[in-house]
Amino acid sequence: MKILTFLIFSLFNPDDNSFVFLKNLRDAEDIALGEASCALPCDVLSFIFNPALLGGIRNYEISFYSSLLWNNIKESYFAFGSRTKLFNYGISLNYLNYGKIEGRDELGFKTREFTPYDFSIHMGIGKNVSKFLKIGVAFSYAIEQIEEERGNSFLFSFGTKYIIPNIPSIKVGFSIINLGTKIKFIKESFSPATIFKLGALYKKSKTPYLFTLELSIPTDDLPFVSAGGSYAIKNIFEIRGGFKSSFDAGFISAFRFGFGLNQKATSLDYAIVPRGVLGITHHIDLKFKF
Repeated sequence: MKILTFLIFSLFNPDDNSFVFLKNLRDAEDIALGEASCALPCDVLSFIFNPALLGGIRNYEISFYSSLLWNNIKESYFAFGSRTKLFNYGISLNYLNYGKIEGRDELGFKTREFTPYDFSIHMGIGKNVSKFLKIGVAFSYAIEQIEEERGNSFLFSFGTKYIIPNIPSIKVGFSIINLGTKIKFIKESFSPATIFKLGALYKKSKTPYLFTLELSIPTDDLPFVSAGGSYAIKNIFEIRGGFKSSFDAGFISAFRFGFGLNQKATSLDYAIVPRGVLGITHHIDLKFKF
């Protein structure tokens, strides 16, 4: 415990972090549940926030995610997962477009327009060590382009998920996300936004509801708590709601809502997040499991 505490606080530096987009969830289901994703049921869209979730992939999974953020900022994400005899694996691509921005020189005069963007590729491996324990690792490469300047970083993530033997309805997860090399822009270097996550899920077999709770400790911000719950109607329509104690856009921005439609091997998920004066963000994904 002392080693973990030292590691967390030695990395914490809120004034020296970049690649903030790596903290964005890319799963509308997880977002609607307050972004408490670390211990949720296995899903290829969620593996970059806990690579151990890859251990639960049965055959193949293909997912597409898209979000419309404030000021017409758009994010797209694709993920594919499968299994081998030795382990399960996942591959994902992420692209975040900030739209056209009017350039200015040192004196404030207009220059040409430019389009900043972020891009990342993630490759993960997950394995069931036992019927109670899953572990996983992920390796990522990220790029951030701002006008003529570009920064990049190689990243590493690790995660576990554990089913409590005597209480199988409770699962716990832990992950360390985005440990990586520094990103250099011109003469300045920045560290990626690393996150420590500890979460728990309550899901009793053959019941239509679940509850999830999570503590997140990012190195570039204050710790926050996430919580959420869902209720499924005949395993077809699922209502979700959540809370995240990060009030970065006012009190209303702490709440998330959404729903899911499930039909055999296909599911459609939607989440909505109020962002105060910034408006409302929309998140949608389509999943195929076969």
